[in-house]
Amino acid sequence: MNNKKIIFMGSPKIASQYLDALLKNNLVISAVFTQPPKKKYRGLKIIESEVHQLANKHNIKVYCPNTFDNDTIEIISNLNPDLIIVMAYGKLLPKEILNLPNFGCINIHVSLLPRWRGAAPIEYALINGDKNTGISIIKLIEKLDAGPIINQKKVEIDDNFNKIELSNKLTDVGTKLLIETIPLIFKEKISYSIQDNNLATYANKISSKDRKIDFNKSVNEVLNLIRAHSP
Repeated sequence: MNNKKIIFMGSPKIASQYLDALLKNNLVISAVFTQPPKKKYRGLKIIESEVHQLANKHNIKVYCPNTFDNDTIEIISNLNPDLIIVMAYGKLLPKEILNLPNFGCINIHVSLLPRWRGAAPIEYALINGDKNTGISIIKLIEKLDAGPIINQKKVEIDDNFNKIELSNKLTDVGTKLLIETIPLIFKEKISYSIQDNNLATYANKISSKDRKIDFNKSVNEVLNLIRAHSP
């Protein structure tokens, strides 16, 4: 398995934790794709993403394309990946890239798909008072978070969990599940489970308006909103 070439695509801290798990398990990461550095904080310093910073520490080649143009597709093709792993990258992959790796492209999503497809599944699980959520590892297709499920694990949501606490628990479960799943993919021992689109719910990107508290709502609804955006 260690001779397989993997491309990792991700950007924020949660994605860097998955990249770190792959590196600690001696998997070969041929290259990393992440969002371009952005101006942040006071002084508008240009800051690289957490995934970018971790890749630099391990001397992994980093690419930060703004779009998947022909040049970027050619770069990925020349890398000849066996597998592309996507975690919170922030970009949708076109069909031309999905078809490149020998073992396809997979995505780690922090919900029990098809529930809470989209950008903010952790927040929506808490806002809606869900009793459980989980990790879904899916094969990427052109439709957002709709690909066949490769592996999935349920996680109970403690009544007192806030966003960070739930995120940490999901990362602990998700990184282990990913490491367990990769050998099955390379050995072609995967049984895909097709998602029921009729059961799909969506967790759209959170705006500042969504964070405002409506005190006309019930105590539990207000508490769940606070949990979803804390700390």
